[in-house]
Amino acid sequence: MALNHSKRIGRFTSSQISRLCTSLKSGKPTSAFMTYVEEKADEILMCRISDVTVNTQAMRWGKLMEKVLISDELNYKEDFNVKVASEEPIIHSDLFYYSGTPDIEHIGLKSIEVKCYYPKKFTALSRCLMKQDTELLKNSFPSEYWQTISNGILCNVDTVELICFMPYESFVLNMVEEINESDFLEARGFDLTDYFFLEWRDFNISNVPSLPDHSKLKNINRFEFTIPQEDKDFLLERVKLAGSELQKLTES
Repeated sequence: MALNHSKRIGRFTSSQISRLCTSLKSGKPTSAFMTYVEEKADEILMCRISDVTVNTQAMRWGKLMEKVLISDELNYKEDFNVKVASEEPIIHSDLFYYSGTPDIEHIGLKSIEVKCYYPKKFTALSRCLMKQDTELLKNSFPSEYWQTISNGILCNVDTVELICFMPYESFVLNMVEEINESDFLEARGFDLTDYFFLEWRDFNISNVPSLPDHSKLKNINRFEFTIPQEDKDFLLERVKLAGSELQKLTES
């Protein structure tokens, strides 16, 4: 099931929300801020999102690892209190031009974002998360930070968590064996033809992101924190400002 893109048309989304958090110049929005607003105005004019779907091997691997982490490693299951990897964006109750899609939502309790990066960025983000410092995370990984904050706001919760995952080599080898001998991929909603690189005849573990089992880094690194009120207020003000600029562009 694909993400419902119709609810993203003309709406600022959590995944790109950091573009609204750049500093103002002389009290006015920066070019990065306005470029994003203009993209959303164009979407309203076109009646479609600006993005064109890209389906690289790295992206397919990331989607698979996200699903594996959520269902197989963390054992999160969809129930009345938990929404897992929803395909339906959440639209802000008051700001109709603002939406986001959290990876995991503990309804009324917590919002969780999951990142499955390639080695260099996985290591950098993991080291940052291990510091358990919101200011360091905000300054070092602004996109991930503001996305996490944004989805917490949309879920109407004060507690959020950011998780970074890279599987151990033994896990990958076992997974590849399952993929080749069972409906591992199909059972998780994936098309087997997208994962040809995980067939035994083509598979080389050095071609996918994985950690040696003896790695000094853990395969799962996480940071749970309370959203700073000043950052929540700041982000909402920026979204409101963007909404005001969007209205000017779409009414002209």
